[in-house]
Amino acid sequence: LAFTLFIAISIVAGLFISGITTLSTAPLTTSIIFESKVLGYITIIASLVLMLVTSVFLILLPFQLFSKNKRPLNKPTGITISILWIAAAVITFLGSFDTIRQFAKTNKVINEETIPAQLLSDTLYITTNSNPEINNTDFNLMDVNVNLLWNNWSFDGDDVFNKTVKLNIAQSPDQDIHLFEERQSKGSNTQSAMKNARNVLYNYKRNGDTLVFDDYITNQDKNAKFRLQSNEVTLYIPEGKVIIFKNADHIIGKKPRIKNYDSDNYFRIGSTPWRLENGALVPLNENAMTDYTEGWSDVTPTN
Repeated sequence: LAFTLFIAISIVAGLFISGITTLSTAPLTTSIIFESKVLGYITIIASLVLMLVTSVFLILLPFQLFSKNKRPLNKPTGITISILWIAAAVITFLGSFDTIRQFAKTNKVINEETIPAQLLSDTLYITTNSNPEINNTDFNLMDVNVNLLWNNWSFDGDDVFNKTVKLNIAQSPDQDIHLFEERQSKGSNTQSAMKNARNVLYNYKRNGDTLVFDDYITNQDKNAKFRLQSNEVTLYIPEGKVIIFKNADHIIGKKPRIKNYDSDNYFRIGSTPWRLENGALVPLNENAMTDYTEGWSDVTPTN
């Protein structure tokens, strides 16, 4: 009896923690994940009932099995618990299935832009812009960060920010700079996925020889739901162009190999100016080479 009761209480404790988590995040999840707020609240209430009924059953089960006196689970009680459990389970399943269905399809919007060579000098500066709302240190139950599929989303109760924008660097086929942007989202079908992708809001701008990229995306429609929105930008840079990165290491995705080095671990992308030569990045200041095993401490290469 003692062991069975211990197991039952352990499971109940886990269900209790899950219930508290579900209840505390209910306003957020119903606002930005469930397609309908009403369906969201019904599903959450059903899941709480499901956990509660399961907990009551597990608490009473040891006494039902080992009690020599009157057992707590008589026929009327058993039927009531069974009906509540089945109803709650069905509603939870249907609500969860409807939500999962909203992520069934993927679609994307592609934007392209060309910056003529004559508009830029031989040096290109690449930097980023962060949203001050994302970096706000104030935290409450409506401020949640989620890491999923190598992306980092922030929910502040009013909007959804994908905090992981990828900027890929590649060599241009000509002397112009080409920018290829791919905004992607999920939806219940291809049409809704396309609508969600078109709703993705992302900004970048050119200021002389400097390209400034936002390191986040958000939604044009503030009532838009969270559908794994993402954005990936590929910047095609002409051969011979000198590139200086400033505060951009965190958004750099794919890039050309580093000439004469077999690993990216030798350099931080922002540690030195680079030149694109024959499809490879050449560091213009080898004194910025780093020793990865020493925690990015700067070292001078030996001959």
